[in-house]
Amino acid sequence: MVKPFSLKVLYAKCLALLARSMDGTKKDQVLSCGTIRIFPSRMQVLCGNDEVELAPKEYFLLKVLME
Repeated sequence: MVKPFSLKVLYAKCLALLARSMDGTKKDQVLSCGTIRIFPSRMQVLCGNDEVELAPKEYFLLKVLME
């Protein structure tokens, strides 16, 4: 991606990546990295045992990066 880029372009590329990566995956899986866990079926993020409140775009970006 060429810099500078717009957030719309970044969002579109993330959506495309997510669509490609979702082929054949289950929605009830848990994504984890260190102490961070994402429960996609509930759109819930935990850091340790604490629930983290994220805006929808923040959640989406974190999920894409963890996949």
